[in-house]
Amino acid sequence: MGKPSQNSSNVRAQWPSRVTTIFCEACVDEVFKGNRPNTHFSKKGWTNIIATFEKKTGKEYPRAKYKHKWDSLKKDWVLWNKLKGSETGLGWDAAKGTIAATDEWWERKLMVCFV
Repeated sequence: MGKPSQNSSNVRAQWPSRVTTIFCEACVDEVFKGNRPNTHFSKKGWTNIIATFEKKTGKEYPRAKYKHKWDSLKKDWVLWNKLKGSETGLGWDAAKGTIAATDEWWERKLMVCFV
């Protein structure tokens, strides 16, 4: 048997925080340029995001990897926004950059999970 194929779609994308920040900044730039007319980026928007990302990081991934990362970040943002905006008993710890909750809040949430 020969070597397994090195198909680029099977390559695991690496997204450390610095790389994720570069990706997010490229996405924001395209939003401001009008290349996200609705809920998704236009073809031109994706082309620009990928080109910027590759130029700044030296990493090349298939377009599907970028789309997957976008979708994943969007889900995280929706959850974060819900927690920050609609949950009572939560605050924001600016020093840590995290949501702050009292012990009582956590106890109530844990009781719901285990009931």
